[in-house]
Amino acid sequence: MNSNSIKEKLQDIKIKDAELQNKLDTNKTKQQEIQDLKQSDSPTKDFADYVSAILKYINISLRVVVDTDNQNYIIKNSHEENILTIDDISEGEKNLLALLFFYYELFSDDKQEKIKTEIELIIADDPISSMDDSNRFYILELMKNLLNLQNQQVFVLTHCWDDFCNLSYGKKSWQDDSKYTTFEIRKNDRESE
Repeated sequence: MNSNSIKEKLQDIKIKDAELQNKLDTNKTKQQEIQDLKQSDSPTKDFADYVSAILKYINISLRVVVDTDNQNYIIKNSHEENILTIDDISEGEKNLLALLFFYYELFSDDKQEKIKTEIELIIADDPISSMDDSNRFYILELMKNLLNLQNQQVFVLTHCWDDFCNLSYGKKSWQDDSKYTTFEIRKNDRESE
């Protein structure tokens, strides 16, 4: 074989390699498009996007994604791709994720504007515990949104006097012909009053 023939073969190999790489890149892009389409129809994707946006907004370095089967939620660090287990996150972050799931599930639309018609009673028991100050403010605002819902009976229970005051500030009591009432329960000598 002469050197021109070898050069031509090497040039052909380079061209074929480039074509192969192009097809691999195209295939990867198509696979991602397929995955995106599957997730766009997934009910789990809406919640993952909702929570991830909130976590970013309140400056928590977590995000929620769905697995490739669109069946399970995965918690990841926002700055890295490593998957976290529930044991890897703090008690406050666990409570926050649980509360956001609870809140999200109350609504029939993904914009959290229309409460599900079958919900008549909502009880949130000490939703603000284990939260740091910045998350505490956000959760208080969520609870205020719950208290402003129409046609639902809402109970928000708390052990914290500051939270009680923040939640009830500016609300009219039932004595003023309002549907809003606050109660303070105190224990005296092992009895509640």
